[in-house]
Amino acid sequence: MSAKNRASKPQRVSAPPPTPGQSPAGFWEFWRAHKTAALLLLLIPAVLYGYAVTFGFVLDDVMVYTENKYVLKGLAGVPDILSHDSLHGYLGEKTRTVSVGGRYRPLSLLTFALEYQLFGLKPAISHAVNILLYGLTGLSIFRLFSRLLSGGKAGRWFLAAPFLAALLWIMHPVHSEVVANIKGRDEILALLFSVLVMHAILNSLERRSGIWLGASACLFFLALLAKENSVTFLAVVPLTLYFFTGANLRKILPSFLILGVVFAGYLLMRYLVIGYMLESGQPVTGLMNNPFLEASSQQKQATIVYTLGLYIKLLIFPHPLTHDYYPYQVPLVTWSDWRPLLALFANAGLAAWAIVLLRRRHPCAYGVLFHFITLSIVSNVPFQVGTFMNERFLYTPSVGFCLIAATLLARHLQPAEIPARRPYTLLAAVILGTMLAGYAIKTITRVPAWKDDMSLNRAGSAVSTGSARANLFMGVALYNHGRSLTNRTSKLAAYREAETYIDKALKIYPTYSDGLKMKAGVLGEIYQIDRDLDKLLDGFQKLLQVSPVPFIDEYLEYLNRRKVDVPKLTAFYHQLGWEWFAQRQKNYVQALRYLNYAYSLAPTNEQILLDLARVNLLARNRPAALSFAQKGAEIAPNNPEFRQIIRQAFAP
Repeated sequence: MSAKNRASKPQRVSAPPPTPGQSPAGFWEFWRAHKTAALLLLLIPAVLYGYAVTFGFVLDDVMVYTENKYVLKGLAGVPDILSHDSLHGYLGEKTRTVSVGGRYRPLSLLTFALEYQLFGLKPAISHAVNILLYGLTGLSIFRLFSRLLSGGKAGRWFLAAPFLAALLWIMHPVHSEVVANIKGRDEILALLFSVLVMHAILNSLERRSGIWLGASACLFFLALLAKENSVTFLAVVPLTLYFFTGANLRKILPSFLILGVVFAGYLLMRYLVIGYMLESGQPVTGLMNNPFLEASSQQKQATIVYTLGLYIKLLIFPHPLTHDYYPYQVPLVTWSDWRPLLALFANAGLAAWAIVLLRRRHPCAYGVLFHFITLSIVSNVPFQVGTFMNERFLYTPSVGFCLIAATLLARHLQPAEIPARRPYTLLAAVILGTMLAGYAIKTITRVPAWKDDMSLNRAGSAVSTGSARANLFMGVALYNHGRSLTNRTSKLAAYREAETYIDKALKIYPTYSDGLKMKAGVLGEIYQIDRDLDKLLDGFQKLLQVSPVPFIDEYLEYLNRRKVDVPKLTAFYHQLGWEWFAQRQKNYVQALRYLNYAYSLAPTNEQILLDLARVNLLARNRPAALSFAQKGAEIAPNNPEFRQIIRQAFAP
């Protein structure tokens, strides 16, 4: 071949990662061309969630903000925030026994500390920041998919998959918990920085820039500091590059390695701060923090699969919504139940569909895998997360669902040039319109639930009828409301309504310690109004027959000091101590507690002295048995049982 021919032969050049079909690739050029899209994606969250700026602090806000002593130091609390479990500022030394797996999420707490330093406790500021960050996340998702997918026909960006995916995501009602609850800042920051990680890595590939690779490492570290589930992007990033850039392993490996190093550094930092990886070494025994405590192995497996099916249902049809899926709103099920089998079939079907589309690198396959990967860490499959499920756990996985929906709809929404396809275009438009209208209505009607504790718990208990926690929290809200009232009739009505919800909680979980304590507190408040001692004592007896309740002992001591109906109190203590604890339960410690209460009120009562002597003898406390028997013998010298106990007390 001649030198001329060799020179004219085209050279093979590796193509850069693809950019959207008709969309400008440059950052500023892109946003200049999509000003309307950007405005919509910022305005829609403001419209849907703007009302939330009038709301207060609710639910877990006390743990991460309003009663977190490190956050309330403002910027002076930064060292403590960075050097402790994120709940330590609220729970103190109880953190290890209450918080399953530990929480090291300092980034959102740092933003709260900054807000407190600048503005004080102003929930309006915190809600506004959440809404703004949510809108920015929607913009970042739109920009990301515009870089990865075709932008559609020129001038019709609003019918293309990138914008539709971002629009569906920004309007999805399942996000209402994250956005309307100030505590949801951790989820918002985690996803925002995770999406920015992918932007930075795409920039590093397009520009062959180590600076952008370093930026991706910094952004990933921030995402991890926001919430641990950002670790799933260790798999999402390579998956994204494989599907959409055509990058080979050699090009993918550097980004994966640097993110892996960052994660290793984060794990070390987390370990040094909280002292363990996944298990604190102290058992978490409460059902509200270990929902599988009462489940068999089969029930646990089937119930986990069932929740995975519920997640799919919530993505497709987000109704009803609730913030509470604690036991037993999600019932324990077995494989003989059709529900976990349907969930297994649905998830297996999605996986099979993704595998079929995998070779074509189809966006729907990517969406399915994105959903599975990002949900995996909170699915209870690799490890328990302290609850059956939560709607906020769908905040990141919903990106995958919205991409799938947008891809399928965008395929038919472009104006059909073939008349036979026009019905499909109309159908796609109707489906999209129905989804957007439904999403808007559901979100707007759901957001007011987050106004205050009363509205949130009212909404939660109405939906989560099977949750002991939701019913108890509604009872607590009504109890607190009752204490704030001055009218006795209104107070009594509030307390009695609170009692009905607490009874529901105890019916679901009879040994619920917080429920027993609250029931005792409500009974005490009702007694202060109606002075019905029989009802009070009957309620206390039923609670004590389930479990010791320290508050009851405190209240009974109060009644003893007041000398309220001494004969009735004495009979109550005697019956509880002797008949229930001594004879039925053989619990001599508790028996002596209540018999001593009776003795303090009636120190010369023959029967009480006799039963105190008996129980002390059974408890092998001979000196106490002898003392009570001798006192009894002085009062009732003709009672042979006292003399018999005295002989037994002196026996070798």
